[in-house]
Amino acid sequence: EIAHEVSGLDINQIITSPLKRCEQMAQIIHKVIGVPVVVMSEFRERSVGIFEGLTREEAKSKHPGLWAKNITRIYNDAPPGGETIKETESRVFAGLEKIKAEYPGKNILIVTHAFVGKLIHKFFHNMTEEQFFEYKLDNAKVVEYTFVK
Repeated sequence: EIAHEVSGLDINQIITSPLKRCEQMAQIIHKVIGVPVVVMSEFRERSVGIFEGLTREEAKSKHPGLWAKNITRIYNDAPPGGETIKETESRVFAGLEKIKAEYPGKNILIVTHAFVGKLIHKFFHNMTEEQFFEYKLDNAKVVEYTFVK
């Protein structure tokens, strides 16, 4: 459905997260629109360390102190082994700057994850932390942005 939704857009390049579900989606879109795919690690999902692979209930049960602290929503803190929001933001913003420099005037489709999508939205809308947490990006949502020159 997404591939057909974007087929009417003038896309020059697909950039994807290296994680499997995004790469698979990028390849499906590629088959429909015939645009090359490039993998950029800057757009991989945020690592939540010891919470990786756990449901909310499992994370709460196995790590009640961290869960109570709401550690994944603290901008400069993270679960052990994970990335802070600020670290993830720096990585994603660097990826956007790289796209801006390497693909001037081109229309780029980024296939990524919801959390990274929220950070992309923050980049283009200069949002506060509070606005960032309030913004909701649905799965399989296509959002258009324009770099300011």
